[in-house]
Amino acid sequence: MQRLWFLDTGDSDCMGVHGYDCVHPDQLDWFREQNNAIEDTDPSKGQGFLFMHIPMIEYVHLYNDYNFFGHAEEPVCCQSVNTGLFGALKEQPCVNWVSVGHDHNNDYFGNYEGVNLAYGRKGGYGCYGPSYPMQRGARVFEVTESPFSIKTWVREESGEVKEQITSKHRRVTTMAQTECGGMDIKAQLLNDEPEEMMYLKDFYLRRPDLMHLVPDEFLN
Repeated sequence: MQRLWFLDTGDSDCMGVHGYDCVHPDQLDWFREQNNAIEDTDPSKGQGFLFMHIPMIEYVHLYNDYNFFGHAEEPVCCQSVNTGLFGALKEQPCVNWVSVGHDHNNDYFGNYEGVNLAYGRKGGYGCYGPSYPMQRGARVFEVTESPFSIKTWVREESGEVKEQITSKHRRVTTMAQTECGGMDIKAQLLNDEPEEMMYLKDFYLRRPDLMHLVPDEFLN
């Protein structure tokens, strides 16, 4: 049995610090309370997945100093304040996998201090990414009860399965990341005419009651 945990990482700024939002202290209190309430005899204790959108600073440490599998094609744009989430994960058994999104050109995973940290694969048509040669897709987790195992891979939009079995490490000639990336980094990755805007333009132009809302510059 696996428990599924979901934490809201918000949008922008964490407790007054400019950047991306975070898991707030009251959320950590809730997480600890709920985990403490699980009996030690419960077979699901310590077995589970935590899903959230914005990665923790530990994803930077994983990229800098540990082996990983998959693509690391943009800086980790992590939560602007480290509120202690990873410490809460280590206090007592709770999850063995964390899965995040947010950075559309990353899909790597690896083990950091006994916890598996993973990115999903960007699946939607909005905004930017994923970068070539990646296709839109999704990370799949396969849990086998007996003998217990967890396998993960990426299934791409074409249907092709990417096993990601080659271990990688940051090149010694590549500078280590020293801080969380911010919105300025994301702005550099945005396309002038992302596919989301193209779909929205097509949708609006098909609606006589909405086509007048399309700005003139989008008609050229």
